[in-house]
Amino acid sequence: MNGETIPWLATNWTFTNATAYVNGKPVPTFGIVLWLRHDVYFTDGTPFNATAVWYTFALEQAYPQLGYTANDIANMTIINPYEIELIFYPWVTHFIIYTVLEQWIVDPAQWGKLFPVQQLPNGTYVALNKTGNPFTYTNPNPIGTGPYMLYSFSPQQVVLVANPHYWMPGEPRIKYLLFPAYAGNVQENAALNNGQITWAGAFEPGIQQNFVAKDPAHRYYYFAPGYPQMILFNNMRWPLTDPVLRQAIYMAINRTSLYYLAEYGYEPATLTPLPLPEQMLNVLNSSVLQMAESMAPPQGNVTAALQLLESHGYKLVNGQLIAPNGTPVPTMTIMAPAGWTDWDADLALIAQDLKQIGITVEVQTPPFSTWYNYMQTGNYWMGMIWNLIQGPAPIFYFEGYLYNYLEFSW
Repeated sequence: MNGETIPWLATNWTFTNATAYVNGKPVPTFGIVLWLRHDVYFTDGTPFNATAVWYTFALEQAYPQLGYTANDIANMTIINPYEIELIFYPWVTHFIIYTVLEQWIVDPAQWGKLFPVQQLPNGTYVALNKTGNPFTYTNPNPIGTGPYMLYSFSPQQVVLVANPHYWMPGEPRIKYLLFPAYAGNVQENAALNNGQITWAGAFEPGIQQNFVAKDPAHRYYYFAPGYPQMILFNNMRWPLTDPVLRQAIYMAINRTSLYYLAEYGYEPATLTPLPLPEQMLNVLNSSVLQMAESMAPPQGNVTAALQLLESHGYKLVNGQLIAPNGTPVPTMTIMAPAGWTDWDADLALIAQDLKQIGITVEVQTPPFSTWYNYMQTGNYWMGMIWNLIQGPAPIFYFEGYLYNYLEFSW
């Protein structure tokens, strides 16, 4: 956790000066040469090499829905079976190295048959399969280079077995893993506390008393450095189209209360409304941090939220917030997946806070699949969600959220 980058399937890399063609004209840009690890095989026994890397990145160019490096790569050259150069368009920054190094590589022997890709003379990557789409393809036989491979899958349990082709000698030492599925953290906690499962990542109320105390010599827990949980606003839906209202909602929520009452003191309240992990705040200018914290202190500020609203034409009439156009702010919903008791408590507290500024909020906890569908299709007002963007620098978060979301984090 010290920021060191540890080589995995690429043993080394370097930046190069390069040329890309934009509208038929040469433009100076940069490239990345990757040196790949030898003697690595996919779980079906086929070799991992530069061809697999070329195909994976070419697939993203041919099907931009896949994201990652889509529309970023101008050209690729396989130098030898274990060395490849990626050349990027001039609008791409050197931060792309983190996206490249975190890329999952697919087996061209499997995916290439289903979704063949060709590079045209002008450098464009095109899909030859005009009917299928890897973005929506459900792979019944996933193949990778990792320590485990899929043995069976059902809604009740996932079973992984050791990959016999894994490149680390003697690994993995645990030969199979069973991942049972639970309806929520209550059932998962019961199985964990009773010794039915070996480890889990879940919200456990009173973890010291309920879990550790039963076998202090062998039971431990660890709070890994995390990322902010957040609420996404549907800013395409009136009145959440108004940034003033969204800011007032954020100001009214007592994040410190959520920390102590809903999260049992496990997840500290964020100091600012910025969607960044706490360990990244020190890279920002101190005056920016002070301004951000003053906009929304962790303990909330209902009075300031009402003053902000009133200064922009909102009125609080008999406990009901009235919009500047004279229309009552409608009842909204806030939702989270069913089965997560800490988030249930979070939503109840948030609804109480927003009632103080005249907004009625109904809590909904649909099944995960329903919640996911609503969030994907925009069929929501406000929705609880975990952090969606990760990266080694704040620019990754700002770029991801400012291009895609307006959110509230704590």
